[in-house]
Amino acid sequence: MDVKIKDANLPKQAIDLALSGEWLEAANINRTILLDDDDNTEALNRLAKALMELGELSECREILCRVISLAPYNKIAKKNLARVDEMDAIPNRSKSSKKSVVERGSFIEDSGKSATVNLENCPENISSVELLSGDQVVLSPKLSCIEVYSNESQFLGVVDRRIGRRLIKLISGGNAYEATLIGVDQSRVALMIRETYRAPGLSNVSSFPNKINTDKRAQLREGLLRSVAGTDLDDGERGALEPAFDDAEWDE
Repeated sequence: MDVKIKDANLPKQAIDLALSGEWLEAANINRTILLDDDDNTEALNRLAKALMELGELSECREILCRVISLAPYNKIAKKNLARVDEMDAIPNRSKSSKKSVVERGSFIEDSGKSATVNLENCPENISSVELLSGDQVVLSPKLSCIEVYSNESQFLGVVDRRIGRRLIKLISGGNAYEATLIGVDQSRVALMIRETYRAPGLSNVSSFPNKINTDKRAQLREGLLRSVAGTDLDDGERGALEPAFDDAEWDE
């Protein structure tokens, strides 16, 4: 009986590990699930996603092809297989350069100190830029906005104007922030922005006022789970990734 209860929790364990950036452990959990059900397409997709993040593109491709053979219309597998093809086609890339380094806890929100946001003004060809969930990106504050670049200096977009205006003021006051890529689709980029240092003079000022309602948080988490599984966000989930903050509070 205990074994069955533990097995029932394995999918959640695999997802939680992936959200924490623990891709090797996530891969191992999904392999365990597949020992009992080797045709489990959800576990296969999760394993493929973990292998993609680890740079194991050959095995990842094999697993995705297996998913497609089991479920020819599986959109997650098809999209990830296309991504693997793009990654594999880049010349002179070592295995280590094909994986993204994800800090544990990168995707876990800390109330008041982090927020998940969509970028605005993304390039039309954003889906062709070499990006993986978990990649660190560069925040570049300007006079009236915060631009975001990849580590290869490719422009990715601009932080949501409300959040951007507030963060510019806080950065000017001495705060520091980092950003981690959550997901990319044909026209959208989702980031987790996290406060890494709070200036003494801003000790009582929250970087991200807690204005997201319960429904939005539930939708946002679902979007994160789908991103970890390797699928793109649908229209409803894209909206959920746009925080419902009050404009007046962000303009403080």
